[in-house]
Amino acid sequence: MLTDKLGSLISSFHKRLIFKSWKKEEFKNNSSLLNGLDLSEFNLSGTDFSEANLINTNLENSDLTNTNFENANLEGANLLNVNLSQVNLSHANLDNADLERANLQNSDLSSANLLDTNLEHAHLQGANLKNVIISRTNLENANFNNAKNIPEFIEQSLDENGIYSQKHLIYAIRNGLKNLKGANLSRANLSKINLSHANLEKSNLFRTILSSANLENTNLEFANLSYANLQNANLNNANIKYVNILQTNFQNAKGLTEWIKKGMDDNGIYSQNLLIEAIRNGFKNLEGADLIGANLSNINLSYANLKNADLQGANLQGANLQNANLTQTNFLFTIIHDANLSNTNFKDAKNIDNSIQSNLGAELGLW
Repeated sequence: MLTDKLGSLISSFHKRLIFKSWKKEEFKNNSSLLNGLDLSEFNLSGTDFSEANLINTNLENSDLTNTNFENANLEGANLLNVNLSQVNLSHANLDNADLERANLQNSDLSSANLLDTNLEHAHLQGANLKNVIISRTNLENANFNNAKNIPEFIEQSLDENGIYSQKHLIYAIRNGLKNLKGANLSRANLSKINLSHANLEKSNLFRTILSSANLENTNLEFANLSYANLQNANLNNANIKYVNILQTNFQNAKGLTEWIKKGMDDNGIYSQNLLIEAIRNGFKNLEGADLIGANLSNINLSYANLKNADLQGANLQGANLQNANLTQTNFLFTIIHDANLSNTNFKDAKNIDNSIQSNLGAELGLW
């Protein structure tokens, strides 16, 4: 263990020495070495980082004025307190990056990915957010004064000084705001609220109180509802495709799908383990079911309905899928070796990688 840590420190130190020796025009050609590197408090002004890989790189308190991050990958990067004013961040990947208190004034964030990004207390005055991807983003106390092309839910959640707060967002919702795609409502109290026909796609509802809420015909696709309270909520005709419902409380909720009911305990708490137990006991109506990471090895799913189910990362090794309906099912990173795929319907299935295709070809006689 000590040897590994020492090797890591030497490697990081070596990278910093190499980095210091580079001329600024050399960064782009050597950007793969920047992943995970500690570049805090460096003077990087004027550097062209376009299309660079800076995954998990520490840039805290660095001078980034006049830099270019177009199409750069900054996933998980530490950009705490950095000056990115007037910087080009268009199409940059800032997934899970920390931009708390960062200066992004007049920056170009068009088409940037801000999934799970921390922008708390960030300065976005005059920034361009055209087509920006905002989902589960922490925007608390961020300043959007005179920002351009901001999403509607953000615009409706600003005070007179352009400061965003969840409190203002909740007020706007209670006054009829329904376009909430990507909104962060984690831990909010939305009990008895009317969100019928609202768009909550990709929203963060982690530990949100939605007891007795009206969610009829609401779009919850890709929303995070883990640990949320939906007791007595109305979910009739709600779109719950690809929703995260880990430990969600559905006690006495209306409009639940059969697979959710099979995964509930006596207190209405949903657990994937209970659903898997029901499957092993013969339950097969799994249309739209969340089976991400599920261990379904050697299970009998013959004639099962798995249309639109999410099998991302699931283990189906040796499973019997004979005559199963897997149309539009998600197979990203799914293990399906040695499964029985005789007469299985894979029409419009998603993310079928080469290994699965090879298995399909062998089973179905395609090659």
